[in-house]
Amino acid sequence: MLNNNNIDATTKRIFAHRGMSQLAPENTLAAFHKVKESGVHWLETDLDLTADGHIVILHDESIDRTTDKKGAIHELTLAEVESADAGSWFGPEFTGQRIPTLTQLIDLINADGLNVNFELKPYLGGDERAAKLIDGFAAELKRVSPTSQVIVSSFNASMLKQFKALSPETPTAILFKRNQLNENWAAVADATGSKIIHPDVRGLTQERVRKLKQAGYQLNVWTVNNLRTAYQLFNWGVDGVFTDISHRFPEAFRAQ
Repeated sequence: MLNNNNIDATTKRIFAHRGMSQLAPENTLAAFHKVKESGVHWLETDLDLTADGHIVILHDESIDRTTDKKGAIHELTLAEVESADAGSWFGPEFTGQRIPTLTQLIDLINADGLNVNFELKPYLGGDERAAKLIDGFAAELKRVSPTSQVIVSSFNASMLKQFKALSPETPTAILFKRNQLNENWAAVADATGSKIIHPDVRGLTQERVRKLKQAGYQLNVWTVNNLRTAYQLFNWGVDGVFTDISHRFPEAFRAQ
Protein backbone atom coordinates (compact mmCIF):
# COMPACT_ATOMS: atom_id res chain seq x y z
CA MET A 1 0.00 0.00 0.00
CA LEU A 2 1.25 3.46 -0.88
CA ASN A 3 2.02 5.70 2.06
CA ASN A 4 2.65 9.39 1.58
CA ASN A 5 4.56 9.38 4.88
CA ASN A 6 7.38 7.62 3.02
CA ILE A 7 7.73 10.49 0.55
CA ASP A 8 10.00 13.46 1.16
CA ALA A 9 7.41 16.16 0.51
CA THR A 10 10.04 18.90 0.77
CA THR A 11 11.43 17.85 -2.63
CA LYS A 12 8.08 17.61 -4.47
CA ARG A 13 6.13 20.31 -6.31
CA ILE A 14 2.36 20.69 -6.49
CA PHE A 15 1.25 22.89 -9.40
CA ALA A 16 -2.23 24.40 -9.13
CA HIS A 17 -3.52 23.73 -12.66
CA ARG A 18 -5.01 26.97 -14.08
CA GLY A 19 -4.99 28.27 -10.51
CA MET A 20 -7.31 26.82 -7.88
CA SER A 21 -9.67 25.73 -10.64
CA GLN A 22 -12.01 23.74 -8.38
CA LEU A 23 -12.42 26.63 -5.95
CA ALA A 24 -12.74 29.51 -8.43
CA PRO A 25 -13.16 29.98 -12.20
CA GLU A 26 -10.04 28.76 -13.96
CA ASN A 27 -7.36 31.19 -15.11
CA THR A 28 -8.86 34.19 -13.31
CA LEU A 29 -7.26 36.40 -10.69
CA ALA A 30 -9.64 34.87 -8.13
CA ALA A 31 -8.33 31.38 -8.92
CA PHE A 32 -4.73 32.56 -8.77
CA HIS A 33 -5.14 34.40 -5.48
CA LYS A 34 -6.65 31.28 -3.92
CA VAL A 35 -3.35 29.51 -4.63
CA LYS A 36 -1.72 31.51 -1.86
CA GLU A 37 -4.81 31.27 0.37
CA SER A 38 -4.64 27.47 0.07
CA GLY A 39 -0.98 27.33 1.07
CA VAL A 40 0.25 26.27 -2.38
CA HIS A 41 3.30 27.92 -3.93
CA TRP A 42 3.17 26.93 -7.61
CA LEU A 43 0.53 27.75 -10.21
CA GLU A 44 0.22 26.74 -13.85
CA THR A 45 -1.37 28.89 -16.53
CA ASP A 46 -1.64 29.50 -20.26
CA LEU A 47 -0.77 32.44 -22.51
CA ASP A 48 -2.45 33.71 -25.67
CA LEU A 49 -2.56 36.86 -27.78
CA THR A 50 -5.45 39.16 -28.67
CA ALA A 51 -6.06 40.61 -32.12
CA ASP A 52 -4.42 43.87 -31.07
CA GLY A 53 -1.34 42.21 -29.62
CA HIS A 54 -2.01 41.98 -25.88
CA ILE A 55 -0.99 38.86 -23.93
CA VAL A 56 -3.82 37.38 -21.90
CA ILE A 57 -4.38 34.33 -19.72
CA LEU A 58 -6.57 31.75 -21.46
CA HIS A 59 -6.43 28.00 -22.05
CA ASP A 60 -8.77 27.60 -25.03
CA GLU A 61 -8.51 29.14 -28.49
CA SER A 62 -11.85 30.86 -27.89
CA ILE A 63 -13.57 32.52 -24.94
CA ASP A 64 -16.76 30.48 -25.45
CA ARG A 65 -16.37 27.90 -22.65
CA THR A 66 -15.26 30.15 -19.80
CA THR A 67 -17.08 33.44 -20.40
CA ASP A 68 -20.54 34.78 -21.26
CA LYS A 69 -19.37 35.79 -24.74
CA LYS A 70 -18.06 34.04 -27.83
CA GLY A 71 -15.18 34.42 -30.23
CA ALA A 72 -11.68 33.26 -31.08
CA ILE A 73 -9.15 35.04 -28.92
CA HIS A 74 -7.01 36.03 -31.91
CA GLU A 75 -10.01 37.78 -33.49
CA LEU A 76 -10.94 39.84 -30.41
CA THR A 77 -9.40 43.06 -29.15
CA LEU A 78 -8.32 43.42 -25.54
CA ALA A 79 -11.31 45.68 -24.87
CA GLU A 80 -13.66 43.00 -26.20
CA VAL A 81 -11.96 40.30 -24.13
CA GLU A 82 -12.08 42.40 -20.97
CA SER A 83 -15.81 43.02 -21.44
CA ALA A 84 -16.53 39.29 -21.07
CA ASP A 85 -17.60 37.89 -17.68
CA ALA A 86 -15.27 34.98 -16.88
CA GLY A 87 -16.69 34.13 -13.45
CA SER A 88 -20.46 33.88 -13.34
CA TRP A 89 -20.47 30.45 -15.05
CA PHE A 90 -18.63 29.08 -12.00
CA GLY A 91 -20.75 30.76 -9.33
CA PRO A 92 -22.57 34.03 -8.67
CA GLU A 93 -19.94 35.14 -6.16
CA PHE A 94 -17.43 35.30 -9.03
CA THR A 95 -19.56 37.46 -11.32
CA GLY A 96 -17.39 40.17 -12.83
CA GLN A 97 -14.16 38.18 -12.92
CA ARG A 98 -12.33 38.89 -16.17
CA ILE A 99 -9.79 37.19 -18.38
CA PRO A 100 -6.57 38.61 -16.92
CA THR A 101 -3.72 40.17 -18.84
CA LEU A 102 -0.18 38.89 -18.33
CA THR A 103 0.64 42.21 -16.64
CA GLN A 104 -2.12 41.68 -14.07
CA LEU A 105 -1.01 38.12 -13.37
CA ILE A 106 2.62 39.14 -12.85
CA ASP A 107 1.48 41.84 -10.43
CA LEU A 108 -0.40 39.15 -8.47
CA ILE A 109 2.55 36.73 -8.57
CA ASN A 110 4.83 39.40 -7.15
CA ALA A 111 2.32 40.45 -4.48
CA ASP A 112 1.56 36.87 -3.37
CA GLY A 113 5.10 35.52 -3.69
CA LEU A 114 4.13 32.68 -6.03
CA ASN A 115 6.08 30.50 -8.43
CA VAL A 116 4.63 29.89 -11.88
CA ASN A 117 4.69 27.59 -14.90
CA PHE A 118 3.67 29.48 -18.05
CA GLU A 119 2.52 27.36 -20.99
CA LEU A 120 2.95 28.62 -24.55
CA LYS A 121 0.06 27.15 -26.56
CA PRO A 122 1.25 24.87 -29.40
CA TYR A 123 -1.15 26.10 -32.09
CA LEU A 124 0.65 29.45 -32.07
CA GLY A 125 3.81 27.97 -33.55
CA GLY A 126 5.37 28.98 -36.83
CA ASP A 127 3.68 32.31 -37.49
CA GLU A 128 4.01 36.03 -36.83
CA ARG A 129 1.54 35.81 -33.96
CA ALA A 130 3.73 33.31 -32.14
CA ALA A 131 6.75 35.58 -32.50
CA LYS A 132 4.78 38.54 -31.11
CA LEU A 133 3.65 36.53 -28.11
CA ILE A 134 7.12 35.21 -27.36
CA ASP A 135 8.79 38.61 -27.74
CA GLY A 136 6.23 40.31 -25.53
CA PHE A 137 6.27 37.55 -22.96
CA ALA A 138 10.07 37.49 -22.68
CA ALA A 139 10.10 41.26 -22.12
CA GLU A 140 7.28 41.18 -19.54
CA LEU A 141 8.87 38.26 -17.71
CA LYS A 142 11.65 40.57 -16.55
CA ARG A 143 9.10 42.12 -14.17
CA VAL A 144 8.73 38.91 -12.16
CA SER A 145 10.31 39.18 -8.73
CA PRO A 146 13.70 37.42 -8.50
CA THR A 147 12.34 35.55 -5.46
CA SER A 148 9.78 33.76 -7.65
CA GLN A 149 10.69 30.68 -9.67
CA VAL A 150 9.51 30.42 -13.29
CA ILE A 151 9.23 27.53 -15.75
CA VAL A 152 8.14 28.05 -19.35
CA SER A 153 6.63 25.02 -21.07
CA SER A 154 5.13 24.08 -24.43
CA PHE A 155 4.25 21.12 -26.62
CA ASN A 156 5.82 23.11 -29.44
CA ALA A 157 9.59 22.63 -29.59
CA SER A 158 10.05 25.52 -32.03
CA MET A 159 8.37 27.97 -29.67
CA LEU A 160 10.55 26.84 -26.77
CA LYS A 161 13.65 27.37 -28.88
CA GLN A 162 12.49 30.87 -29.82
CA PHE A 163 11.82 31.72 -26.20
CA LYS A 164 15.13 30.21 -25.01
CA ALA A 165 17.02 32.41 -27.45
CA LEU A 166 15.49 35.49 -25.77
CA SER A 167 15.66 34.27 -22.18
CA PRO A 168 18.42 31.64 -21.93
CA GLU A 169 18.50 31.64 -18.12
CA THR A 170 14.79 30.78 -17.73
CA PRO A 171 14.15 27.04 -17.22
CA THR A 172 12.04 25.50 -19.97
CA ALA A 173 10.08 22.26 -20.18
CA ILE A 174 8.81 20.24 -23.13
CA LEU A 175 5.32 18.76 -22.83
CA PHE A 176 4.36 15.32 -24.19
CA LYS A 177 0.96 13.77 -24.81
CA ARG A 178 -0.07 10.16 -24.42
CA ASN A 179 0.22 9.60 -28.19
CA GLN A 180 3.90 10.59 -28.04
CA LEU A 181 5.00 7.64 -25.91
CA ASN A 182 7.20 6.28 -28.69
CA GLU A 183 9.17 9.50 -29.14
CA ASN A 184 12.64 10.07 -27.72
CA TRP A 185 11.69 12.58 -25.04
CA ALA A 186 15.27 13.24 -23.97
CA ALA A 187 16.37 14.08 -27.52
CA VAL A 188 13.50 16.54 -28.00
CA ALA A 189 14.20 18.14 -24.61
CA ASP A 190 17.88 18.52 -25.44
CA ALA A 191 17.06 20.12 -28.80
CA THR A 192 15.05 22.81 -27.00
CA GLY A 193 17.66 23.41 -24.31
CA SER A 194 15.33 21.97 -21.66
CA LYS A 195 16.23 19.84 -18.66
CA ILE A 196 12.59 19.49 -17.60
CA ILE A 197 10.04 17.12 -19.14
CA HIS A 198 6.28 17.35 -18.59
CA PRO A 199 4.66 14.03 -19.58
CA ASP A 200 1.01 12.99 -19.65
CA VAL A 201 0.25 10.75 -16.67
CA ARG A 202 -1.53 8.31 -19.00
CA GLY A 203 0.90 5.66 -20.21
CA LEU A 204 3.82 6.83 -18.07
CA THR A 205 5.78 3.94 -16.59
CA GLN A 206 8.06 3.61 -13.60
CA GLU A 207 10.87 2.40 -15.85
CA ARG A 208 10.66 5.47 -18.07
CA VAL A 209 10.69 7.73 -15.02
CA ARG A 210 13.75 5.90 -13.70
CA LYS A 211 15.70 6.26 -16.96
CA LEU A 212 14.90 9.95 -17.40
CA LYS A 213 15.76 10.75 -13.79
CA GLN A 214 19.05 8.87 -14.11
CA ALA A 215 19.78 10.95 -17.23
CA GLY A 216 19.38 14.13 -15.16
CA TYR A 217 15.93 15.39 -16.19
CA GLN A 218 13.30 16.80 -13.90
CA LEU A 219 9.80 15.38 -14.39
CA ASN A 220 6.52 17.15 -13.66
CA VAL A 221 3.48 15.07 -14.65
CA TRP A 222 0.07 16.29 -15.87
CA THR A 223 -2.84 16.22 -15.00
CA VAL A 224 -2.99 14.19 -11.78
CA ASN A 225 -6.35 14.44 -10.02
CA ASN A 226 -6.05 11.41 -7.77
CA LEU A 227 -4.02 11.54 -4.55
CA ARG A 228 -3.11 7.86 -4.69
CA THR A 229 -1.78 8.24 -8.23
CA ALA A 230 0.23 11.30 -7.15
CA TYR A 231 1.82 9.42 -4.26
CA GLN A 232 2.69 6.55 -6.61
CA LEU A 233 4.37 8.96 -9.02
CA PHE A 234 6.32 10.57 -6.20
CA ASN A 235 7.48 7.13 -5.06
CA TRP A 236 8.66 6.53 -8.61
CA GLY A 237 10.77 9.69 -8.35
CA VAL A 238 8.89 12.39 -10.27
CA ASP A 239 9.52 15.94 -9.10
CA GLY A 240 6.03 17.40 -9.37
CA VAL A 241 2.44 17.01 -10.50
CA PHE A 242 -0.02 19.38 -12.14
CA THR A 243 -3.40 18.98 -10.51
CA ASP A 244 -6.84 20.51 -10.14
CA ILE A 245 -7.01 19.28 -6.52
CA SER A 246 -3.91 20.83 -5.00
CA HIS A 247 -6.02 22.05 -2.05
CA ARG A 248 -6.60 18.38 -1.10
CA PHE A 249 -2.91 17.48 -0.76
CA PRO A 250 -1.45 17.34 2.76
CA GLU A 251 0.07 20.61 3.93
CA ALA A 252 3.63 19.29 3.64
CA PHE A 253 3.15 18.89 -0.13
CA ARG A 254 1.21 22.13 -0.67
CA ALA A 255 3.96 24.15 1.02
CA GLN A 256 6.62 23.25 -1.55
